[in-house]
Amino acid sequence: ENIKKVCQSYTLKEKANVVQYALHEGNLRAAAKFDLDKTQVGYWVMKLKSKLDEVDHSKFHYLEGGGRKSFFPNKEVQLYRWISEICNAALAVTYNSLKFEMLRIVSEMALKSNNLKKKQLASNFKAFSMWLKCFLKCYNLALRCKTKIAQKLPIDFEQQLLNFQRYDSKIYHNKILDNKTNEANENNPDINSGNFGENEENFKNKENNDATIEENENVLLFAID
Repeated sequence: ENIKKVCQSYTLKEKANVVQYALHEGNLRAAAKFDLDKTQVGYWVMKLKSKLDEVDHSKFHYLEGGGRKSFFPNKEVQLYRWISEICNAALAVTYNSLKFEMLRIVSEMALKSNNLKKKQLASNFKAFSMWLKCFLKCYNLALRCKTKIAQKLPIDFEQQLLNFQRYDSKIYHNKILDNKTNEANENNPDINSGNFGENEENFKNKENNDATIEENENVLLFAID
């Protein structure tokens, strides 16, 4: 009689224990200890050796292709492109905006599709928070903190910045010159700016001792540019 072998499934944790034992003691001893075929042990070692370091036993892990399948994979790709366009335009993206956009895409598909099954799925699609969480995890997306929308710089930004620096530097130098002039006038009170209003005033020449101008003589001074 042909004895049928009972197929037994092994979890990832059980396979990891076998592979770890095989790496230390060898495939033959691991096969004898866990009552397995040596070929099967060698296959597990070859496939799972590179993945053992990435396994986090504190969380649940799914095999590649495992888990619930997406009902509208093509529409989710379309939603991902829409998110990329919004982000490139420096606009904000919220959870509600993602849900509304996905509902709009699915409703358009339901109107254009002739498949009754797809129409029924589209009508029952609600875009719950669990769906949104799985979508973000699948496409490696994350909703960041709220920030202000960045304003795009003008084309001639560098030229405007250079002009402002020149203007600021000019004001700074003019202020220094004004301060020096005021200090000089305070240190030398005899120095005046003359009669810029072209009015008659009493003038006395104190520097020239040979001058014969009287103290009360009216002298007309003119401002010279």
